[in-house]
Amino acid sequence: MGERDYDLLELSGLSSYLTADHLARSGLFPNPDRARRRARALFDAELLNVTLVGSARASLYSLSRKGLALLARERPGVAASLHLPGPVRLSAVPHRLAIVDARLFCSALGQLRGSPLARYASGGGEWARSLGLPDLGVAPDALAEFTTPDGPVVIAIEVDCGTESLPVIKAKMTRVAPAATDGRLDALWYVADAGPARAAGIERVVADAGLDLWARVLPLAFVNERPVRDLPERAGGGGSGRRPENASPTRAQNGLESSESVIETRPRWGQR
Repeated sequence: MGERDYDLLELSGLSSYLTADHLARSGLFPNPDRARRRARALFDAELLNVTLVGSARASLYSLSRKGLALLARERPGVAASLHLPGPVRLSAVPHRLAIVDARLFCSALGQLRGSPLARYASGGGEWARSLGLPDLGVAPDALAEFTTPDGPVVIAIEVDCGTESLPVIKAKMTRVAPAATDGRLDALWYVADAGPARAAGIERVVADAGLDLWARVLPLAFVNERPVRDLPERAGGGGSGRRPENASPTRAQNGLESSESVIETRPRWGQR
């Protein structure tokens, strides 16, 4: 067992399910074939599980109980963040894997910017509860926190695989708007595993909610590019900058309020 093997097991425990492509994009392996061979060796050692989801799809790797016990002994500092995977429906596999794609993107982007990813977790757990998100009816697919020179930046992650109607997404934007204006969340990244028309539809919904300076719609293909690229410049220099209805200027005490819009003057780390 080398350090890279422990890194592979740790990433598996953080991600529930991942593929050889994920392991390659994480930087642990130069290509998926090398990742696949090493994952097979760890499977043979009963440290990883392999789930087959059909001949047309990649095998899913997940941490085994033996692998979890090994990490608890060798890397006790991360053990509390690791978990064994639950059952996964075949129809839910693309969504689950796209959440892992977003994790790897956040990690790579943090390295690119010199603002490392401090944590990445489900948007429905204790962290979300500490932010009061359930009180708003908000449960993002994940939360990402980056360590920046200006302090921690918390980004909500939503993954769209084209299964929700635009009215459902509009309702989500309405519920999350208070978190955009009171400082609970610094930005929302909508990862869209869909075509340009679908992504454009989500962008219109975000703009209609007045959140287009706060939220970004990122194509999954962009998220999966390596080497990672920084967030693209906004067309036209940004969005409308409209303030969501009933927005409260709660960040004024931090010198971030202006006469225009709370959204327009929030820290730009997550929006640029």
